[in-house]
Amino acid sequence: MAHPNSQWTDELTCLVACGLLPKVPASGKLRQSADAAMKPSVGPASGLTSPGEENIFHSSKLYHAIYKCIEEDGEICQQNLPAAALIITSVAMEDYACKHSTKARLLASQHARITRAMADQEVAAKKSKVACEHEELVRFLLSANPKEVVDKLLDVLGEPEEQRKKLMVIVSRHGPVDLAAILLATKRAFATGDTSRADGTGSKTLGGLFFREEKRYKASLSRAAIQAMLPPLPALRSYQRDMVGMVLLSWGLELPSEVFVLEDARGAGGGGDVEMAESEEMLRSRWLKLADCWNSNWLVSSPPNSGKTRMFVEVARGVIQSKPPGKCALVVVLVPSVILTTQHAVVFDLANLPGTLVGAYSSDNQLMPKVWRALFIAAFSGSHSSVVVATAESFANLLKTGKAMLSEVDLLVFDEVHHCKDDHPYAIIMSIYNSMPQTARRPRVLGVSASPSSEKNMATLDRRMEELLRRLNARLHLVDSEDSEVAAILPEPTHLEMWVAVREIDQQVVMILQDFAMYAAAQIVAAVVIATINWLCVFRANSTSTPIPLSTSYGCATAATNAGKSLRRVQAEGSTAMADKEQLVQALEAAMGTCFTTLSSPGRQMLVNALDPLGQWLSKAREFAEKYPCPNLDLTARLLDVVRKAIELVEDAGVEGALPFLGRKAAVLCREEVSAHGGVFNRASRTLPPCPKSTNWRILMLSAAVAAVPAPAAAPAGAPGAVGAAATSRDSPRILSSLTAASSLMPTARGLAIREQDTGAVATSPPDSDNR
Repeated sequence: MAHPNSQWTDELTCLVACGLLPKVPASGKLRQSADAAMKPSVGPASGLTSPGEENIFHSSKLYHAIYKCIEEDGEICQQNLPAAALIITSVAMEDYACKHSTKARLLASQHARITRAMADQEVAAKKSKVACEHEELVRFLLSANPKEVVDKLLDVLGEPEEQRKKLMVIVSRHGPVDLAAILLATKRAFATGDTSRADGTGSKTLGGLFFREEKRYKASLSRAAIQAMLPPLPALRSYQRDMVGMVLLSWGLELPSEVFVLEDARGAGGGGDVEMAESEEMLRSRWLKLADCWNSNWLVSSPPNSGKTRMFVEVARGVIQSKPPGKCALVVVLVPSVILTTQHAVVFDLANLPGTLVGAYSSDNQLMPKVWRALFIAAFSGSHSSVVVATAESFANLLKTGKAMLSEVDLLVFDEVHHCKDDHPYAIIMSIYNSMPQTARRPRVLGVSASPSSEKNMATLDRRMEELLRRLNARLHLVDSEDSEVAAILPEPTHLEMWVAVREIDQQVVMILQDFAMYAAAQIVAAVVIATINWLCVFRANSTSTPIPLSTSYGCATAATNAGKSLRRVQAEGSTAMADKEQLVQALEAAMGTCFTTLSSPGRQMLVNALDPLGQWLSKAREFAEKYPCPNLDLTARLLDVVRKAIELVEDAGVEGALPFLGRKAAVLCREEVSAHGGVFNRASRTLPPCPKSTNWRILMLSAAVAAVPAPAAAPAGAPGAVGAAATSRDSPRILSSLTAASSLMPTARGLAIREQDTGAVATSPPDSDNR
């Protein structure tokens, strides 16, 4: 994940260090030129010649802007300007494409909806004591600038100066209304004693509570936004109610009225209800026949988009309604990813299950032992039923530590149950289930998946399915995708073929990349031939030889020269290695001959498959590089493979699609080359690999890389003394005063080591302290 303060120009330093770029112009000037070029193409434009033109990414404008910028800089010679501009443009395009993608627009739209929803909620809020405190805190936050707010939070929460940056990110992310709600939740958590750490080994600091409540607040906003966008749940389709009725009757449970209402009958008059009542006996008979006397667990395989969530929601309704008077149910729905917890919880909210609370638990809102105990007691005492939608790992941890027991659960649902294998949390939970005594109370288990096994070999498929069914102690129910009702809702694949003339720029780029690939392959052959026949051309990882730069056209000659010098310092490996080397060279020469024949044919066109023979050789080269440790050979083979795939992308998506791919992969290869030769390049440390033979070119290249790395910002003098000072000029709101008082009663993070966890800052004694 990108650092919040990172810029696309940061990637250029590695490219310089590896010789892909000779020098980097001033980063700020580059970004200004790129921003100026892209402004007209990311917003509505006037004078458009065709519909949708406002969404076209004008890469040529970006290229010419960057070309002009580095030309004015004057640090790169004229013959290297086009290649350097092309590489820098590709890196910039990746950044701009991500920031203006469909995903980015959807996130912005969701944020706008959340902001509107929160504004409406504030207008409709009653003028209670809590609301008054909230308004008072909002007024205070509106009157203070972000730095003053962070200073006040550091003082109130008792957090050390090291947490300033984290708090600044939170203050910048949330507005005053949101931040006030988080502080209110923090105060409420302290008042109710909800201060335990996730592992139950002590109490959080007040700052830890604040960070936890901030995560919960984000999750609740996302859940509310999703629920506002979804329509009411539709009635069950016939294949859905067949599954629900079959499962519930096989377990001897009550059938909810929802299974007797077809989708087409919703909104119908009394006649529809009579028709459903008359067919109820026939439906029960059919569902019992489908169950075939089975009374244990079920695995349901249903195609994508067929409404699997809708089905297990109604199964949960049947389990809840079947509880005797004075008892309630505890339903656990396990999912493999955090985002699914919110999505499934929203569907359960829309279902309006009787007397049921729905909770989504993940790293954003952890399923604490105290929370689980409260949910179980509420169900056992008949207070209310609960649906716990949680990540599999969080629930597995509770079971392994004995904080929860499967005997406390009425229904256990595994979504995407095909993950139940090997050491996945699903498999761990089922191993605990299967180790329970036969006389123990076990939950009913329902697993759902669109593809219980992805094996293509029929024998392997059968074996995998048998293992899964045996692990779940379940019977398989298959929703037939060929059924007319199922097929009607499945997305129909559309085949659309269009012939588009090749643009001149695309054809030129393909030819340039093909020529580069062939020229680079020729340098590899030349480097191998230079080596003495008694020595094997192995680029040893611990060699002091100069690495082959990953370069464009202006670096290929240098690559050949360095390769020849490197091959004279290699280790003899015997006749087998020599034979392998000769076969590798012969295969490369044969592949190049085939490629040259194709590319030199009369009327050369953009043939994206012209380098296929070279691509087949690259796999052999990588095998050779792995057998005889040759890191540079492996990197060079990967570079040629990237070029070959970029050529295919030009045909599929034009230079607009190929350049970001090429820039991203080139940056990755450069970072790996730096690491392979002893360098370190990350945000914590930047150490470029040593060069045994000093050359003007290398000195210039390393100097440019060092100059391009910004120095870390120094902490402002006297910063710790400024904590809380900004807020002394105005009265502190009552909520902040309450939190300040609370912090004196809780473990403080100041003077203690801060250990970062998903649940926030946790105070622990430093190793050298005597804190008994």
